[in-house]
Amino acid sequence: MARILLLDTNIASAPLYERLVARGHEVAPVGANPADFLARTCAAYQEQDYSDAPAVAALAERLAADIILPGCNDRSYRTCAELAPSPRIRGVDPLDVVLTINDKARFRRYAADRGLPSPRPWTVAAAVGAGRPLIVKPTDAFSGRGVTILRRPDAANVAAAVAAAQGFSASGACVVEDFVEGDLFSHSAYVAAGRIVLDVLVEEHCTANPFTVDTSRVRRDFPEAGLAQVREAIGDMVADLRLTDGLVHTQFLWDGVRVSLVEITRRCPGDLYSLLISLSTGSPYADLYCRPFLGEALEPPPVTAPPRHILRHTVSTDRDGVMGGLSFHAPLTLVKWLALERSGQPLRASPFGRAALMFAECATAAELDTIYRLARTRQLYSLTDGPSL
Repeated sequence: MARILLLDTNIASAPLYERLVARGHEVAPVGANPADFLARTCAAYQEQDYSDAPAVAALAERLAADIILPGCNDRSYRTCAELAPSPRIRGVDPLDVVLTINDKARFRRYAADRGLPSPRPWTVAAAVGAGRPLIVKPTDAFSGRGVTILRRPDAANVAAAVAAAQGFSASGACVVEDFVEGDLFSHSAYVAAGRIVLDVLVEEHCTANPFTVDTSRVRRDFPEAGLAQVREAIGDMVADLRLTDGLVHTQFLWDGVRVSLVEITRRCPGDLYSLLISLSTGSPYADLYCRPFLGEALEPPPVTAPPRHILRHTVSTDRDGVMGGLSFHAPLTLVKWLALERSGQPLRASPFGRAALMFAECATAAELDTIYRLARTRQLYSLTDGPSL
């Protein structure tokens, strides 16, 4: 049994916490927000900003923690990299590698230098005369905050987009790149000894906000040619950067012919992505994620459970309002419902507000196709404002 500091108190890290506790470990979730899910539900919660690496080290010393484990955001993983080398830190890439992967501008330069399939980066000065659609993003923000698409870049709208991106960046930096058309997918791969030992592909849609994923499902019929491109790119990165064993999670765009890498992370994705995979495939996603940080070998067990047809959806809205009620427009079998906001409370537009996370199961792939279409076109339910239920 180990004493573990889990650097994340968001509900997304709850499956990590549950697996660690189920295996007999003492787990203290660490975070600065006492209103977060794990902060409210775990007696061992420690109120501490985990972006402050020295403070986390001091907390680990005071609690005699054996292991510090990153949760479901890039900042927690970076803190672990900043604290390494340490006997408490295992399975984490060197800090320079972490910055190469997590900083959007740095990753775009790396991808361009290595010939990886990724949008072309532009300098701010060159963007004005690009003559093609561009997208401007903060280098270190999340959930689509501060992102702008420029269909016809000019001096005025480039300057406004850069200012918007910098406003959401902790470092005040942004990246300008080609705007690539295509369908959004994610690829979660577990890597051991330089090769992929388990991977799964997920279809993703942004319905309430064009840059925030809120609807997803496992896709078992993705074209082999596209999957081969993703696997090759990940394999090249694993070898070139000498990535440690563990999760390599990738978002990419697919235009039917070519893959374009959007983002790569080494931490567990948010919004209970791990639960989507475990429900759909039977693979112990959260357990596998934790193993390298515990110093354990990454050996995925054989999956014997039949596949399930699961929809993951974040209930959210495209405008500020008040959380009233939810009216469904189609029959739905809910297997998980996690409320994030109470009726009568303010509900901000996505990506700043979320009402609930839900997981629905369908009996067949065809039924999932129907429910998924309703969800991604925002016809599955209606959110009511105020007392009109």
